[in-house]
Amino acid sequence: MKHVERILIVLLTAAAVFFFIQWQNVKKSYVAPSEYVMKDKIRSYAVRHGLPTSFLRDVFPEEVVYYDNGEIVFEPVNKDLNLHNYDWALLNWEGNQVTYPETYQGVDVSSFSQDIDWYAVKEAGIHFAMVRVGYRGYTQGSLNVDDYFHQNAKGCNDAGVKLGAYFFSQAISVPEAIEEASFVISLLKDYKVDYPVCFDMEELGENARANNLTKEEVTKITIAFCNTIKEAGYTPMIYANSHWIFSKLDLEQVKNIDKWYAQYASEPYYPYEMTMWQYTESGSVPGISNAADRNISFIDY
Repeated sequence: MKHVERILIVLLTAAAVFFFIQWQNVKKSYVAPSEYVMKDKIRSYAVRHGLPTSFLRDVFPEEVVYYDNGEIVFEPVNKDLNLHNYDWALLNWEGNQVTYPETYQGVDVSSFSQDIDWYAVKEAGIHFAMVRVGYRGYTQGSLNVDDYFHQNAKGCNDAGVKLGAYFFSQAISVPEAIEEASFVISLLKDYKVDYPVCFDMEELGENARANNLTKEEVTKITIAFCNTIKEAGYTPMIYANSHWIFSKLDLEQVKNIDKWYAQYASEPYYPYEMTMWQYTESGSVPGISNAADRNISFIDY
């Protein structure tokens, strides 16, 4: 049965490609109504049969295409938001490291990274590190310090790696978000923090307390955390992948907060401004024994 389903998907994708080619031919002769008809057919196929988003994003550059709850969503690019002006043709991949003109290499770490030789990390050309401060439990909701936070924060400061931080949230209300931010602030006070302090909320397994929050609730919680961080003198930031940022955040309400965008691809799919890109979770860095999350920052904080 699965074999038959795969064949059907291939055939449907081929049909969509055919329609796309026909649309391109129509476009050359500039018959606008035919263009709309062709694109509507492709969109209809996509919604009914789940065509690959990578293909659809090429066909619909004027729209944002993503999955939400197993369904493909098409949204017009919001011209009221600040669009980025990066030229992804300038990305240069060497092994599992990507470079881009006038950017800065970084890692993000937590207790999963275990012991780190921060002097070796600095020597390897890593400019900054986003260190997990802690997390809220996804069932009972208790606040916890990352087992390696103090070791990592001190290691960054001692070795000259610019320190940023993030907190893994499972807040389900604005008061809980403020509580999380205050918790983070109390732990950062003994360290030099140059890079942003980031709010990280993601969907987890079954019964995670924040899984069923609405877009409006997530946005309010995110803003409450970031405002509290900003009031303490730090630069707030939001971490999100494509699903979370498009389906769980009202981007107009958070447009003035820096974004740390996560997507493991040859180039990021995000039309709006972002200041940091997490481009792999399987990088290698001298001084870190486990696989390392790698990032580039488009500005130096």
